[in-house]
Amino acid sequence: MILRPMPGLLLVVAMASVAASSAAAAKDRWNALHTPRFDVVSQLDEKQTRRWAGEFAQFVDALHELYDLESDRALPPLTMVLFDQSKGFAPYRPVTESGQSKKVEAMFGRQAHWSVIGMTGRRGAATTRRVIQHEAVHWFFSANSVQPPLWFGEGFAEVFSTFEIKDGQGRWGQAIPEHVEYLRQVGLLPLESFFGVSQDEALHGNKRFYPQAWAFVHFGLFGDRGVRQASLSKFLELLQTEPRETAFRQAFGQTYAEVDVALKRYLQTGKYAMATVDLPDTSADFAFAPATTLQVETALGRLALAGGNTALTERHANTLIASAPDRAEGYELLAVVSASMGNQPAQQQALAAALALGSRDPQLHLLDATYRMQQHYQEDTWPDQALAPHQARTITDGVARALALHPRNPEAFELLVMALMNVSELTPQDERLLALGQRLLPRSGLMLLPRAAAANRRGDLTTARTLLREAKSEERELPARFRLALGPLGDRWVADWFSARGNDVETLADLDAFEAILDHELAAADQSPLLRKALLDLSNGARTYRLHLEGVAAFEDDDPVVARQRWQAIIDDPNASPTARADARRALRSLE
Repeated sequence: MILRPMPGLLLVVAMASVAASSAAAAKDRWNALHTPRFDVVSQLDEKQTRRWAGEFAQFVDALHELYDLESDRALPPLTMVLFDQSKGFAPYRPVTESGQSKKVEAMFGRQAHWSVIGMTGRRGAATTRRVIQHEAVHWFFSANSVQPPLWFGEGFAEVFSTFEIKDGQGRWGQAIPEHVEYLRQVGLLPLESFFGVSQDEALHGNKRFYPQAWAFVHFGLFGDRGVRQASLSKFLELLQTEPRETAFRQAFGQTYAEVDVALKRYLQTGKYAMATVDLPDTSADFAFAPATTLQVETALGRLALAGGNTALTERHANTLIASAPDRAEGYELLAVVSASMGNQPAQQQALAAALALGSRDPQLHLLDATYRMQQHYQEDTWPDQALAPHQARTITDGVARALALHPRNPEAFELLVMALMNVSELTPQDERLLALGQRLLPRSGLMLLPRAAAANRRGDLTTARTLLREAKSEERELPARFRLALGPLGDRWVADWFSARGNDVETLADLDAFEAILDHELAAADQSPLLRKALLDLSNGARTYRLHLEGVAAFEDDDPVVARQRWQAIIDDPNASPTARADARRALRSLE
């Protein structure tokens, strides 16, 4: 992740507002405008549509001025839907869990593989534009193979959400007064704690996170006229390979506490810089034409889906199917909305139709793999025994097709890992997918789990345990449900390995070697109580088996006294198993 050199800075104190303009005249038809990076479906006339598209294109150009995007081609397709009046947008407003419509004049819906903006064509309040532009930053970031840490993604989105066009120049970085005031009242979190805030905490518990994310990123980009921008960029780069504290000290050359003081001082000054950059208006080059039914219904269906309006999504999906039965788009919408409603028969019917028509929607392939996982995965067993190998392979193939169409999808990699832990062996394609996942999610421990399971299957316990330890180390990130399963899973692998080796013991020499390995394992101090009990049981069993083998050897050497002594010791041992004692009694009877 590389930040480009900062464009020109302008010192400001207050945030400028966006002026409102008159509403556009209502139109009976929809128009379509195409740009190299996004599409617009609009009820506005050509001039107004081009104005909206031009300003958003300049917004994206300004992002490119600062942020070194790997490839525009990786941006998920984005459609902007412009309504001429609020009443046209009203049915598409997002709904709450109770089914009530949220009173908003704009929304940004993001899926893994497409995004959609819906808004009225009139000029809205600055807060509305801020929300749209904040979400558009996340859309822009999604094109990078390595996603930024939460604090930077949200902080940069807040900083850039203030973007506006003034006299042909893009301006961004204005102070957000409510963030400044709130932080001055409640104070800043120590950076050491701030960087560790989880997404769940940020969304549901920590009210300081978003204001402080804005403050720290603004400080990193603009503080002392931008001298810390190189340090911020270096910090982001080092975080991909180094522990957080090490990366921070190397990048900033200071401790957390020292930068805490500087950030607090920056917040209290009341003077915050902003950036300006010249941006040409290229809207005259965009292709404009009447919209087709396919364009309109797809855009409105996606907008309805993003807002949770299931009935409206179904209506648009069915209109698409009726007007274009040989196209996959209508079936794609119907499959996804049916899945959101838990209607599996409808989901599978639409899914089959979309895939038969050659759908290139990665979510459809992921839905198919998810459905198979739900049908076959045994939740009440071990994660490497939860699927039959052939079922795991079918699911893996489906996820692979989804990732080929859209690789930047953490949900797909979780599903892939669950399946690959159950295949008979990893193929070269599996290894390529895991390598891709590790590049996209460099701090994740997930990609190590299938390799650990594969090593365990081929009897390489050392490699399996090493990979498992690394996967759950503090330097790695893991979903909670995976992390909770790893301790018992590793214990089972160790116990199974020793049990299998114990079953292969046939001679006293074999037993000497087995007990040496077992004693070495018991000498380690990191076993769980359950594993230690299992190993002690194996050790007791090995001692019992040694008495048995020594009795057999004495019998064969025609030494009944020693043979009787060894077998009687087994009978008298309270720790010997009932089976071992019964065998010893039969052996004693053979001496009579």
